[in-house]
Amino acid sequence: HAQVYTLSLVLDFPRMGCCSSQGGAAQRQLDHPPILLGNCRPAGGNVVVAEARPSLIGKVGLLGQAQARPPPEKTESARPSLHEQLKQQMAAHRAEAEAAQAFAREHVQQHLAAAKAESVRCQYQVQQHIKQQLTDAQHHRVLVRNQLQQHVEEGLARVHEARARLHLLEEQMADALARNDENKTETLLDFVLEHMHSGSLPPKCSCAAARAASCQLRTAIRSEDPKRLKGAMVVARRLRATQVPEFEEAASKYKAVHRLPEGWDVERMLAEGQQHLRRGKLLAKPDVSEDLRLKDSIQLLFDRTERLVGTRDRKGELPMRLEVVKVAEVQHEDQWVNYMIRRETISAEIRASASEEQPLLAVAAETGRALAKEAAAIGMPGPALDEAINEAWLFHGTHPIAAENITSNDFRLDLAGSSVGAFYGRGIYAAENSTKADEYSREDPATGLYTMLLCRVTLGRLKYVVEKNPDPRECEDACLRGDCHSVVGDRKVCSGTFREFIVFDEDQIYPNYVVSYRRVTATPSGADV
Repeated sequence: HAQVYTLSLVLDFPRMGCCSSQGGAAQRQLDHPPILLGNCRPAGGNVVVAEARPSLIGKVGLLGQAQARPPPEKTESARPSLHEQLKQQMAAHRAEAEAAQAFAREHVQQHLAAAKAESVRCQYQVQQHIKQQLTDAQHHRVLVRNQLQQHVEEGLARVHEARARLHLLEEQMADALARNDENKTETLLDFVLEHMHSGSLPPKCSCAAARAASCQLRTAIRSEDPKRLKGAMVVARRLRATQVPEFEEAASKYKAVHRLPEGWDVERMLAEGQQHLRRGKLLAKPDVSEDLRLKDSIQLLFDRTERLVGTRDRKGELPMRLEVVKVAEVQHEDQWVNYMIRRETISAEIRASASEEQPLLAVAAETGRALAKEAAAIGMPGPALDEAINEAWLFHGTHPIAAENITSNDFRLDLAGSSVGAFYGRGIYAAENSTKADEYSREDPATGLYTMLLCRVTLGRLKYVVEKNPDPRECEDACLRGDCHSVVGDRKVCSGTFREFIVFDEDQIYPNYVVSYRRVTATPSGADV
């Protein structure tokens, strides 16, 4: 069914001199309807054309000037017809397709048989593995059951042995109490306390412990010696006899001697102090966030002392507000006693050198003015501030780990200026503005909150500095070798930022509260500003 056929001609032009004597070949494409052509064979230098049209022969004669000879007669068996060729080709293709299908079926069947065999083998292996696991689990359960039973039997045996020993101790303790044998009583108590780390003591032992604790507490109360009072309270707690009446009396006497603030729980301070390296330390940090009056007072200090002014120490965006979230009170006996002693010393020095010619420069901290403006006269717990010696509430910004170290131990002057420098000398820096202290606060990764200490600070006699570039050594010498007790660097006057307060004695500052707060960087839409 092709539209173009190729006519093969064998030409010989010996007389024209354009071809070799052996003859040449040429091909031409025709655009007329299809025509079936036979083989073209050379015959004596002439052109032989099979079943060609006369017009085509004429065109060829013009080209080669050759005479056409009649083709030999073609038999039916010489060449099959096109229809037969197509039938033969279709039969061959059909045979090949059937052979390919048979091969594919055989190949697929072989793969299916192999896959089925592999599946059966895998199932058998899985079943065997499950059986082995079940067997091992059963053996393990039996082993664990036997071990538990053995442990229970050993525990019951120890319990029976402990009960028998305790019964014997009760009898011995009753005998020692009946004979008033204090040495025997103390020996038995030590043995019981060594082997019973928690829980209540047996009745006889508890009675002996209360009796011994009461005796030591009464002796300490009569002596009014703070060390003996503290020692007797530590012994009473060790004997688990803090419920005796003498313990409360001794705690009140001890608080009065050391002028500890009202509300401090001495028993709790003893309990939490046992967790530190120094046994017998009175230290507690109770969460007082539920005291809304106290929390509101601290929030008031934050709000009324904030100033939206940034300095070179500010890292990040300036917050619009600092919102108090949690407040913990620091009840640290050693730090408080040292602070009160230093406070009294500064007061005595100021009274001794007071004169009308050189009056004491008042600090007038913004925190004091903020509390004084409150109509309800909300004040901070504890003793009232002594304005005669420039005692004030001030902020100290820090990070959570440093706050824990400061409140458990104390400030460390040897680390002064290690994070932000010592512009006014190597001292402890505090601020009257919450925004200024916030510049040195760091975020707690666990809670996302920031930490600030609210401290009592006794400033005493001030060295007032307004220079833009002060001499740090001169500031230190004025307090360590001169008659000043603190330095006030008034950057508000020389730079328009904040005032800073520096002390060079750890005992002049007491970290009263640990405040956890969040930074509010934007005002919600529709809120009052």
